[in-house]
Amino acid sequence: MKELDKRIDIIEETARNLGLDFFPTYFELCSPQVIHAFVSYGVPTRFRHWSFGKSFFKLQFNYDLRIERIYELVVNSNPCYAYIMENNSLLLQSLVVAHVLAHSDFFKNNIFFAASDRQILNTMAIHQERIKLYEEKYGFDKVEKTLDAVFALRNNILPSIQGDLLTFLCVHSKALEDWQRDIIAIFKKELEYFLPLRDTKIINEGWATYWHSKIMKKLPLSTGEQIEFARLQGILLQNSKFALNPYVIGFKMFTHIESTYGCHEVFKVRSNERDISLFRNYLDEDLAKKLSLYMYGRRGDSWTIIETQWQKVRDGIVDSLINGGFPIIKALDNNYQKTGGLYLFHCRDKKDLDLYYLENTLKHIHFLWGEKVYLETVVKKEKKVFSYKGD
Repeated sequence: MKELDKRIDIIEETARNLGLDFFPTYFELCSPQVIHAFVSYGVPTRFRHWSFGKSFFKLQFNYDLRIERIYELVVNSNPCYAYIMENNSLLLQSLVVAHVLAHSDFFKNNIFFAASDRQILNTMAIHQERIKLYEEKYGFDKVEKTLDAVFALRNNILPSIQGDLLTFLCVHSKALEDWQRDIIAIFKKELEYFLPLRDTKIINEGWATYWHSKIMKKLPLSTGEQIEFARLQGILLQNSKFALNPYVIGFKMFTHIESTYGCHEVFKVRSNERDISLFRNYLDEDLAKKLSLYMYGRRGDSWTIIETQWQKVRDGIVDSLINGGFPIIKALDNNYQKTGGLYLFHCRDKKDLDLYYLENTLKHIHFLWGEKVYLETVVKKEKKVFSYKGD
């Protein structure tokens, strides 16, 4: 611990000398189980729901089988709190600390985090107590059923309330009680914390990887530590054919931006961009080739490259990032055919709806609305309207 404390002081000084501007940051060593619990909830303190337990056991299972290993959880708050895995080597902890400080710098300076609740831990603790009171007053099952319905719509929350389906239900539904509306308000408030994290996954991890690489090279490491760092960096920067590795893509994009435009542009990108605009504004033909970016499609029983033209690849990546990759559903009519029915419209955003999820989600929307629900979409290039009225 003494060696780690000394190393943290050196890393913080090095990071500031390189130009990073981060919140005061506190580190806490945690067991793998605690890290997995925090990651499952998204933060250390939150109301309870079975889906968090499901996420926890998946993370724990992958960790036990050495499929996945999570080294830290950083909370976007002021001061910033970072929970890091215990029992790692001093070199690995040093890398994680440098990575965390770069995340904190990103949270503090990126425009998409400007409206963040910097006291989010206190806010979520208050939310936890309010929902616990509702469980005691109205029964755990009723509260859980409401949370289930709200969670089913978590990917249809837009940063603006205009056209936001959950907000529309909260305002216009005649079936909801005041405590249920409060749960929706709580959920939306917490989603405001998570939305920027979703929309900056690649640029945020790329920024942290880019800077931990620079910081680590400035530290007085032993020969053994230099070898260990090279090994860990090689593992982190392994690319994948079928998924965007945010550490690799973001790191190489920032490296490319620095070599092409200069260090000033790197900080400008950190302050003003998110994943969509990063690709739209800075991915060029040369970088696309260096990153081996192609579009893949299923042909029979196998996946194969279907597009190599870099502009189309770029546009395909941007499309996949809109709304976190989830379809956008909007409410068009809250008194359809003058029967009190709710008419929803699936925006044609190149994302077809999964019919299994469509049918099950309509049940949750019906629970929140209380009357018949309709959803217009396109199936096999034909307009279709699905409906659910409670049976």
